Amino acid sequence: MSAGSTALNAAATTLDHAYQYADAGWPVIELRYRDKRPATAHGKDDATTDRSTINASFADNRANIGILTGPKSRLLILDMDTRNGGSESFAARSSAFTERCQRQPASTPVAVVSICISKFLRVPLA
Repeated sequence: MSAGSTALNAAATTLDHAYQYADAGWPVIELRYRDKRPATAHGKDDATTDRSTINASFADNRANIGILTGPKSRLLILDMDTRNGGSESFAARSSAFTERCQRQPASTPVAVVSICISKFLRVPLA
């Protein structure tokens, strides 16, 4: 799967998705199966874009993928729950961040799960 894909391919493996995120410059980390906790010894400190490390980490196709946010990746993710006025609140708050951050290209893969929507923003270098 190429980094320019507009949607995640359901037939692709976890490893394929991890490579795609790493190719976008986003350090990834293996998460426990059906969990949000790191499956590595050093947690977020083990996040990487190195393909050989990713290959070893995601040999188990059932692992979840975590994407490192913050200074190292310059990635900020705003998450919204569309229930109870979340759409309006999200719009107001995200516009302030968007004004100061460069949006990811439209080709950036973003998974929409249930009724939650995430917006990926790249924080500019100072």
